Amino acid sequence: EFLAMLAHELRNPLAPIRNALEVWKSGDAGEKTEKELQRIMGRQLQKVVRLVDDLLDVSRITRGVITLKKEQVDLVPIVKQAVESMRSLINASQHKLSLSLPKEEVLIQGDAIRLEQVITNLLVNAAKYTHPGGSIAVAVERDGDHGIIRITDNGIGISPELLPYIFDLFVQAERSLDRKQGGLGLGLTLVSRLVDLHGGTIEAKSEGLNKGSEFIIRLPAIAREAAARPAVRPVAPKKARGAKRSILIIEDNHDAALTLQMLMELQGHTVQVAFGGSSGIKAAQVFK
Repeated sequence: EFLAMLAHELRNPLAPIRNALEVWKSGDAGEKTEKELQRIMGRQLQKVVRLVDDLLDVSRITRGVITLKKEQVDLVPIVKQAVESMRSLINASQHKLSLSLPKEEVLIQGDAIRLEQVITNLLVNAAKYTHPGGSIAVAVERDGDHGIIRITDNGIGISPELLPYIFDLFVQAERSLDRKQGGLGLGLTLVSRLVDLHGGTIEAKSEGLNKGSEFIIRLPAIAREAAARPAVRPVAPKKARGAKRSILIIEDNHDAALTLQMLMELQGHTVQVAFGGSSGIKAAQVFK
């Protein structure tokens, strides 16, 4: 059943990617259409990447091989950045989003990237299960020794039968292949495990179907007097600048190697490709 669902979830985004590529290859699409095709392919590819990343993360956590890079971080900018990264999805679904943030820092010991992943997964979930025009609220507060994140929606809610198992692996309200919302039931499991690795807890609340949902994350906060240095704030990625490089790509996946070579050469770098380990070592001795 799981493999059938996985295949279905992968085929859904692959179909528009394949169609868009065929239209693009025809050469008759025109510049405006080609730009739209690129946007479609980018959107659908992101779905595949997110799905595979979630599968890998769940596997790593289950096997106990995931490592958090914990630092003193402030929950406020992390939540703010996660909301901004999901704003296009929320706007596309015509949801009303409200954000409530405290003026003071809410410091914890945590991995900023993984915490942002937790929040974005919950926002994806809220957007998925809230009807167009619905409301999603995100709030951060400090409550004694804990930093609190609340994500509330007025969507389809959670049935009393499902609520005790909502964080279990592969649990979904609907299991058929033609279910409207899709997904593999990985997101909430991943969220729960990552919160647990931070020494925190997550709670799901719902008064029942069509009565909305609330997810509450509690994380151990750092006492203000114990905050010895400024909290690490998440930094939006910037485009790399600087000197052109000589780059050696060693990769036995030919298509991956060649497309990476094209990408690096478009950025002005000098690139050489080797398709195996031994040939890569020989190339490294000559290509400096």
